[in-house]
Amino acid sequence: MAHPRSEICPFKTLLHELSKQLTADDIEDMKALLRDRQLARADEEKIKTPMDLFYHLEVNGDISGNNMDLLKKLFRIMKRPSLIEMLNEFREGKPKKTKSKRRKSSKEKTDTVDTQNMLQPSSDENPEVLWYEVPKIIQDPIHGTVALDPVYMEIIDTPEFQRLREIKQLGTVNFVYPGAVHTRFEHSIGTCHLALRMVRHFKSQESLGITREEELCVGLGALCHNLGK
Repeated sequence: MAHPRSEICPFKTLLHELSKQLTADDIEDMKALLRDRQLARADEEKIKTPMDLFYHLEVNGDISGNNMDLLKKLFRIMKRPSLIEMLNEFREGKPKKTKSKRRKSSKEKTDTVDTQNMLQPSSDENPEVLWYEVPKIIQDPIHGTVALDPVYMEIIDTPEFQRLREIKQLGTVNFVYPGAVHTRFEHSIGTCHLALRMVRHFKSQESLGITREEELCVGLGALCHNLGK
């Protein structure tokens, strides 16, 4: 994906500086948070680098030199205070030169990133940019980065759902196929993720009139389909 040269304006230079601080894992996290909202599935496949993502957001009017709220919220969720500081300094007219520093690889990350209490907008942010309510980013072995709404975490954190960690999805099949050891816990989260992808695809067709509440109900049904006696 082509994108403008950084020399055109200071904002492009800032985006290039930010891109130097982001790893491939960071890009996957950002794409997951933007998925089916600011970022369509077809566009997501074209985005390979940080500048590809920044350019897409800029072209669609989601970010600009005067509106960096979306980037600040993404970096807050990802726990990147140094990048938020760069945005603040740019807004104040004091861009800061930083050394390129790569983050740890996904192998060194924990399974989840707790983002609770990190979504409260500051006084200079537009609250309408809070298009998501995502307290957890889960690294799924099949689907990669999965972002889940708080309502789903309320279910996942219950004893009834946690017991699924102890139930193998394929029963005793692992005696024949040693790799078949995933649990109903992982299976349920993956099912929820795929169900949300499906309903958001249909939700993008305005004529269907699918509401936010109906989207949540589809996700809940998929998430809880293995709960029972």
